[in-house]
Amino acid sequence: MRLLLILGRNNHLFISNFDMKRFLIQVILIVALPVICILGACEYALRMAPNDHSYKHQWMTSHQNDIKILAFGSSHSYYGIRPEFFSKTAFNLAFVSQSIKYDKFLYEKYATRCDSLESIILPISYFSLRSNLEESQEWWRIKGYCIYMDCDYHEGNPTYNLEITSKNKIYQLKEAFLQTLNLRTCDSLGFCTNYKKEYRAQDWKSTGETACVRHSKGKKERVKTNVEYLESIIQDCEKRNIRVILLTTPTYCTYYTKLNQEQVLEREDICKSLAIQYSNVVFLDWLKHEDFTEDDFFDADHLNEYGAEKLTILLDQYIKH
Repeated sequence: MRLLLILGRNNHLFISNFDMKRFLIQVILIVALPVICILGACEYALRMAPNDHSYKHQWMTSHQNDIKILAFGSSHSYYGIRPEFFSKTAFNLAFVSQSIKYDKFLYEKYATRCDSLESIILPISYFSLRSNLEESQEWWRIKGYCIYMDCDYHEGNPTYNLEITSKNKIYQLKEAFLQTLNLRTCDSLGFCTNYKKEYRAQDWKSTGETACVRHSKGKKERVKTNVEYLESIIQDCEKRNIRVILLTTPTYCTYYTKLNQEQVLEREDICKSLAIQYSNVVFLDWLKHEDFTEDDFFDADHLNEYGAEKLTILLDQYIKH
């Protein structure tokens, strides 16, 4: 690289403005290009690792003509509904911390293309109507929808569209480059297999109170918007003759006895109202279902694999009738 030195008045040397700009551009390019290439390689490696969002996108794209039953919702259905125990072809589209806004996205993205769809399950937990994933501690999960499912809610925002902006991903880079990183936790039909009874902590009953506190932090002003999301799904299902099951999954007594009753009644009243207003909607309030015992839970508000089997069989029986 050569700098053009010019002899000016009083024999002072200076570099022309034009050449200085070109020099700075060249320096920036020399420094930036390798960094960009390295970051690009890291992003590519992370995206190539198997994960639940990419798997569910691929599955739904390939099986959209076969599906009869679709389950949505947050971790309560992610760990609580096992599609293999339905009599008809079913799939679990739930994810941890999934709010109703993203139930709506998934419905519009995939369910609207399922011509054989007969029933959808929309779990409405104690916290659902007051939740917003963007404002929660789990906001980083939004990347799964944006990167792997073509969600355009946050288009152009690197916070939600790049894997490398997640701190935890830095520790996974070595595995990603070695192609040994596997982030998929769901089975072939979308049910998450992590909450097995054998992994349950000895003090699992005590999780009820802490979960209740966490789930009571939602904002009441979000209810109206979330109900609008629900009605948008319900109304489209009504046109397509699809049954909508609003489900509150079973929980253990150390959880449901600690809940704020105002919030409990709010959920009940809204779900019952929707069931009255729309002929294709039913509300199954199984929060305190008596058939579920200690053996069915992983913690106070999540089922284990046996509880999930029991819940799915009950749902299947209800759907068949």
